[in-house]
Amino acid sequence: MKKSLSKKWDGGLFIFVYWILYYLLHSTNLLFFRENPRYGTIINLCLKLFYLYIIVIYLLSKKRLIKARSLTNFIPLILVLFLGWIFSSILWTKSNFNVAILYWSISIIEIVPIFIFIKIWDIKKIIYYTTRGIVVGGIILAFIGIWNGFDSIGRLGNDEFLHPNILGNLLAISSISCLGILSEQKRLNNEHNLRYFVILIYLLILLLLTVSKTAIISFFVVFLIFVLANKSSKREKIILILFFVLITVQLYISYINSYLSNYMQNEKYLYTLTGRTIIWEYTWRMIKLSPLIGYGFFAFREIGPQIAAIRLGSAHNDYLNVIFNFGFIGLFLYLGVIIDYIRKLILVSFFAKKQYESEFIISLLFLIYFSIRGFSEANFATINFVLPLLILLVSLLTCIGRKENLVSCSVDNNTKKIKSIYKY
Repeated sequence: MKKSLSKKWDGGLFIFVYWILYYLLHSTNLLFFRENPRYGTIINLCLKLFYLYIIVIYLLSKKRLIKARSLTNFIPLILVLFLGWIFSSILWTKSNFNVAILYWSISIIEIVPIFIFIKIWDIKKIIYYTTRGIVVGGIILAFIGIWNGFDSIGRLGNDEFLHPNILGNLLAISSISCLGILSEQKRLNNEHNLRYFVILIYLLILLLLTVSKTAIISFFVVFLIFVLANKSSKREKIILILFFVLITVQLYISYINSYLSNYMQNEKYLYTLTGRTIIWEYTWRMIKLSPLIGYGFFAFREIGPQIAAIRLGSAHNDYLNVIFNFGFIGLFLYLGVIIDYIRKLILVSFFAKKQYESEFIISLLFLIYFSIRGFSEANFATINFVLPLLILLVSLLTCIGRKENLVSCSVDNNTKKIKSIYKY
């Protein structure tokens, strides 16, 4: 029994803890370093380094790294080129170099464990513990958000140290992971897990309380697609949708209505999408001055157009933000990664969905969520799509493709049906 449990958790605990840390470290400044947020950032870096040190020492002691498989079978070239470009941009950054190198180091250290996971453990196992780690991380971060209370305009979160939009995004990601787990449980046990259904409701309520419009709308679309794609009965689907609508309506009547009424009455907010269109206009003006390679890593947060009372961390549009920081070369490579992701997702949907239904669903839901959110939000350091998660999902789809020998297909001109698959 003990040996079986140890085998089950071999690697799983490291993956699980990684994502809990990923969530909790978003609240370091809020909890401990409000007066000196830079110290909080340095502590985050040190904690991530310590985590990396622990996992490397453990694997070396077990001689796992020595026998590890090659990453070339799991990481496509376009992803390598994209990562190489965005991290190379530190060389020409127009940002304060000391600040930029700090966040550059954090971003690097965040993705190194992901590559270690892929080298050592089965990709399906990594996704299994990733979704559960994200859910638990979301639960804990939500409690921290409740403890902190509401910001100056009545949204769950903190204006300066845990912005409602950031909190809303993280809670939406946890909610999507919950949907993935529910899909997995439905496939394995032919019924939804009540525990994760209750967790989903909890996360959904707090997501709505952040009034993060982009995260809520993006998740709502994802939820509808999940319900339609799910193999539940029509009755279960109707119940899920009605339950979701009832929670939303109740919160709207009791809380969100007053905030949205004020928002709708402010014509400037309404016609500029809370100032986003103005940000986009000024961002584009600066892009024209350095279109090819951009202004470098972390540049927008330091030298981007500042049109608000508080510092803007991003262009509030993923694609403009990527161009500003990494230039059109960066955007070209980024779109190449997304196109590769979509291509492999389509192949899995046609030829391997039955064997990998849960993996297909979670990959699809995250792609849809981040694609929608990217139109009005961005990440100040890298990209809107959480980079470690993107690397994992691309590796997952690549791994499935190699196992099932999927790479491309042709279409019969007479029947208009897909007729063949070529070796990966």
